[in-house]
Amino acid sequence: MKKLLFVICLLCTPAEAGTVWDYNGSTFALEANGVARKFLYLTARQGLPVSAGAVIFQGRRAGDTYTGTAYTFSPKCGPAPYSVSGTVAADQRSVTLTGSVPVRNAECRTISRQNNVMTFTLREPAASTPRREVLIIGTDATIPHADLQLTFFGKEVPLDEIHPEDPGHDGSMVVALSGIEPNPLAVRRATGLRNGFATVLNDGARIIVYDPIWYGGISSLAARYYLLGHEVGHHVCGHRGGYLNDKDANWKQELEADTYAGAAIKRVGYLTIADVIEGMAQTISHQGSQTHPPINLRIAAVQNGYDKGSPCEALGIVKPRVFTEEEKEGIHQTIIEFCNELAREFCSTNEFDAKVHRHSLIKSNCEIKPLPGPITYCNPPCHERFVAFPGVDCVGGGRYRSEDISTHMKLPSK
Repeated sequence: MKKLLFVICLLCTPAEAGTVWDYNGSTFALEANGVARKFLYLTARQGLPVSAGAVIFQGRRAGDTYTGTAYTFSPKCGPAPYSVSGTVAADQRSVTLTGSVPVRNAECRTISRQNNVMTFTLREPAASTPRREVLIIGTDATIPHADLQLTFFGKEVPLDEIHPEDPGHDGSMVVALSGIEPNPLAVRRATGLRNGFATVLNDGARIIVYDPIWYGGISSLAARYYLLGHEVGHHVCGHRGGYLNDKDANWKQELEADTYAGAAIKRVGYLTIADVIEGMAQTISHQGSQTHPPINLRIAAVQNGYDKGSPCEALGIVKPRVFTEEEKEGIHQTIIEFCNELAREFCSTNEFDAKVHRHSLIKSNCEIKPLPGPITYCNPPCHERFVAFPGVDCVGGGRYRSEDISTHMKLPSK
């Protein structure tokens, strides 16, 4: 069902299949199939007991995080697996994985472990890389936010190269919140911007520019949906530029966009208004300004949109499509399935660091409200210490649960 892709977009990234990567004198191919990732040897450096096609890493990618299993090779003992995790660089041209590699004796038994870091670097094509496309605010485009219009006025905003999967994933986000398909708004990524905004080009084209690293770093899922819905609202309401000397006009635009955000989030059907208000409290200023109204007025606007819809939807710039209950349930089930898979990975490993990492992924991808981190405790007389991981139930192989439940394990001695 095409409408459901917007949920996964918060977790997935540009295509990498068919690329060649370098690490430690060897070259590798990267296979990408959905969220699954696999690095395979193309050519091994001299002396390594591996052949072309051998797997050095297999796992999954969620956002800019890799988790899975790596392999160390021995002429006598063969490959040995160990858990690794790591991140993709902001420019998408390197992947760094860390883990504790097993050290084996002559009988091929693991006698110790040592930290290992692998950095796979994308091999650049022989042709020269073209200059990064830029957007000059005030010359090429205007921003409905008056403060951002002033901040970025005359400055170049470098735009990321369009990767094959970007338009589909980012467009699905807009489809979900605007309710119209095909997507009427272009979305461009600008890594390093540390912001996001709606903007109108001189030719009238409407786009959304955002920094995927900044956006993914917002801890609350509800806050992320609100921010994107607000920017879509500026376009749906026909806003073009901000008013540097007209507070009333600025406030009117911002409250219209907030009202639309409330209506859009209600259409998606996954978040409650209480979730959204809590996300707003974590994200936006509580005080009013020349360009933005105070938070109490903005919350009231979102609540009004959530309850009654947005008048902007009748302007004809976009015409909303109402999700069916079946589609809403499909969205919810997609999230549950992904989070349960993370929980199964959490429960299947006995390594403390691996559990901590997978729990952090569950916290960042599965909770509307922030989930507590691991909790350390002891039972008197406290000869042993334990760790509770909230939100994960390891009974029956592992599942994520938003209720008050935790998985416990003994804290390893240092």
